[in-house]
Amino acid sequence: MHKITQKLERLVRMMAMLWAQEIMSVETMEEAKALYERCPRLLKEKVKAILIKSGFEEIVQ
Repeated sequence: MHKITQKLERLVRMMAMLWAQEIMSVETMEEAKALYERCPRLLKEKVKAILIKSGFEEIVQ
C-alpha cells in the first residue's frame, strides 16, 4: 500500500510540473494567468509552488 501511495504522489508531482511548464511556456502573461486559472484544483497548490520557485510569482497573484 505504501508503494502505491508513493507512486500516486510522484504522479501528482509530475502532473503539477507539466502544468507549470506549460504555463511558463506561453507567450503572454494574460495567457499564462488564464491557463493557471484552468489548472485542476487538486494540482493548483503544487503548481503555484513550482511557479513561485521558478520566479513566476506574478502569474499566481
